[in-house]
Amino acid sequence: MYGFIQKLWNNAIDFIFGFWELLKEYFFAVVFFFYDMFLKIFESVINTIPVPDVFKDNASFFSHFSADFYYLFNQLKLPTCIAIILAGYFIRFLLNLIPAAFTRV
Repeated sequence: MYGFIQKLWNNAIDFIFGFWELLKEYFFAVVFFFYDMFLKIFESVINTIPVPDVFKDNASFFSHFSADFYYLFNQLKLPTCIAIILAGYFIRFLLNLIPAAFTRV
């Protein structure tokens, strides 16, 4: 009698673990399916936004400026200035990701 109960128990445990593995596999498949659908919808929304031709071809946009403009632009160190400002904004946005509870003194 004990052997029968032990086999029944082992089969029940195997069934539960097998069902759990099957559930995990399909759960992740469903989650990834909805995630993929969300990304496809987001991509279609982004693709419907019209983009001006100026942003598609930067070489033609910058070819209208004279060499004097480029010289003045570099002598005033504007590329470095823009890089410092953008780095500051980037650091600020990264620090905003830290919850306020951890930053209080």
